[in-house]
Amino acid sequence: MCSGFIYFAPTAFGELSSEYECPQCAAPKSRFAEYDAETGKTKGTMGGVPQIVNVVGAVGLVATIALVVLGFSS
Repeated sequence: MCSGFIYFAPTAFGELSSEYECPQCAAPKSRFAEYDAETGKTKGTMGGVPQIVNVVGAVGLVATIALVVLGFSS
């Protein structure tokens, strides 16, 4: 998963088709979050899911992969 790509093209992001994808990782438009230039952070949610859920999911995925790899190497 890509993080940190900031859309800055002349066309307003809201005007892009729902088929728009991240040019770095091909994530769908729904995965983008609004950026707050004052705080330097994203606002609200990413893809309709609170950001903490994305973080917990990523940590769980890494832990699962580690367990599988370590389990098979023992």
